Parts: sequence; structure tokens; C-alpha cells
Amino acid sequence: MKFLPVIALFLIGLASSSLNAQTIVWTDSFSGGSLNPLFSTQLSNSFTATQGGGSLTFSSSSGTNFAKGYIYTNKDQDGNMVVDEASIYNFFNRPITITLSDLSFSGTPSAGNTYSFFALLGTPVSNDTTKIAPRDNFAGAFVRLNKSDSGTYTLAVGSRIIESGGSASVTSFSLSGLPASLALTLDGANWTLAISGASFSSDDSAFRSGTFTNITEEDMEGSMYFSMGIVNYSTLDASSLPYSVSISNLEIAAVPEPGSVGLISLAGVAVLSLSRMAGRKKNVQL
Repeated sequence: MKFLPVIALFLIGLASSSLNAQTIVWTDSFSGGSLNPLFSTQLSNSFTATQGGGSLTFSSSSGTNFAKGYIYTNKDQDGNMVVDEASIYNFFNRPITITLSDLSFSGTPSAGNTYSFFALLGTPVSNDTTKIAPRDNFAGAFVRLNKSDSGTYTLAVGSRIIESGGSASVTSFSLSGLPASLALTLDGANWTLAISGASFSSDDSAFRSGTFTNITEEDMEGSMYFSMGIVNYSTLDASSLPYSVSISNLEIAAVPEPGSVGLISLAGVAVLSLSRMAGRKKNVQL
């Protein structure tokens, strides 16, 4: 059985190569004194986006319903807009994971009000970059972290398509608290959410997954963008203002093909089999 170690090492090598093939589209620890110049800003209604001390902070002193402020880009960190003949953020072309770390909310909305932090991948109608927020007219998908007037948090994942007048499909989950980090993976019409530092209230788990029923790759023809920021979901009174949301790390990655997971599993089986066979051989000798 001398060939078993060779097979195991070969499979582990293949799995490692597949994992190393993962493409980091964007990584940012916000350690510099200013925003990466490949990011643009859409700030109105007294919204600000400031970077410093290892964090990016979005703030608002506006109480206007659906006031919003965000940063956006249609490029990766090297300035590329296209990969494999598709927009860099086209999650029908290849799975993409957005990971946001060290989330922090400041301020609590008054009774009946809520505000949110969001991250989004989508194509705005007529390439209008003032419309890349969850309630705008775009085609794509988003994750939204909401803070309520009682200080509790909910997490929502949703999609929206332009052709139906911007209709959205959204699924919301109650959380045990504010997550330290969250990761949204988009793979065509399929999505997965993973959180740390908190859990989903219904079963104390840290994962959710599902399928979008209203979106296809054809809905997102054109240049796709990543956007991230905050938005009011009601008219806020003075006691709810100002408020802010900060993060300390962003990573957007193109996920390896599912085959790499299979290779890892197969390598593990080979190693386990080798170990068991070695054990049997030892027992025979004894």
C-alpha cells in the first residue's frame, strides 16, 4: 500500500492549489487616512463617509425617510472591471463572498424607527450610480443589518430586479445581538449567510442559506457595482440623530469552484484510510 501516501499527498496538493486559486477582488483594513481612490461616494442629506484609525465610518444627521449614503466601485483593487468576459462583481459568472468585520453601531433610533447598514452587488438602472442602495431601482442582491428602536438587530438578505419596476424579494432574520462579522456568499441565484459573535435567534445557529426566486443573470446585464453604506428606513426625529456605523475590515473574494471542496474531502478520506491501514498493520505485528 505504498501508493496511498502518494495519492493522499497528490490530492492534498490539488486541493491546496484550488484554494490558492481563490481571487481576492478587494481587501481593505481602512488603515490609511483617506478612502481608496477606486471608491466613489454617493453622499447626500448630511451623510459622511470617513476613514481613519483602521475603520471606515458612515454617519448621518439626516432624518429624511430613505436618506442614504454609500461608497461604490465597479472595479477590483487593481482597477479591473471585467474577468472571464463578465463584470468583476457578476456572481452568476463565479461565486463571490463579501466579508465585513468589526461592525459597530452608534446611536439608537426612536420608537418605531430603524436604520441599516448594507452591502450590495448590482447593476443600477441606466447605469445611474445614485441608485445602488437596497430600495433603489437596480438588479442585484444585498445584505442589510438593521438596528431597531429597542436596540435589537435583524439581518436581511434580498434581491431586486429592474424589469419588474424594482420589486424586491427579502428574507429577514432576528439576531441575538450585533454580529462581530458577517459574510454573504452569492452563487448565481443561491445565497449563504454566516455570522460570528452572535447567532440567529430562532435556533442559535450562525448560518442561513436560500435561493433567490426573482433574479437571473440576464437581469444584471451591464456594469455591476459593489456598494456599501447606510440608509434610513423611516423618518427619524431629532432624538434618533446623529447615528453612525463603522467597520474595520472588508474582503470580497471570488470563491473557488466547488470541486476544490470535494478534493479536500477526498484527500481527507485518503489520509484517514492510510491511518487506519497503518493501525491494522501495527495490530497484526503485535
